Amino acid sequence: MVVAVLPQMPVAYIDIRFFVHATENLDKVVEAVQRLLPSDYIDDILFKKGNLKGHYGNPITLFETRIKNREVIKAFVENLASTADPIHIRIRVRKTKIEDIVKTCRELGMLT
Repeated sequence: MVVAVLPQMPVAYIDIRFFVHATENLDKVVEAVQRLLPSDYIDDILFKKGNLKGHYGNPITLFETRIKNREVIKAFVENLASTADPIHIRIRVRKTKIEDIVKTCRELGMLT
């Protein structure tokens, strides 16, 4: 998952990408990802599905989406901040000072 932060608005978009390997239960993986999504907007977040092959030809399914709607972004970040371990979140920011990055994360509710 990538959260892009821009100066004019705290979050410009959110990219979500996940893989399901042939040995995994596709429905269980999708269900786990949906738990991270805001329940009010699950139907608004549509994933593109692609088929890939692993190193030995094993099938891998790729799911990806980009969230641009401000209301959905806000709900997603709030939901994620309240349920996920922030160590497992990758955020790309366009700020270089650690103080600015911490301030933005606090504004998003990801830090207290």
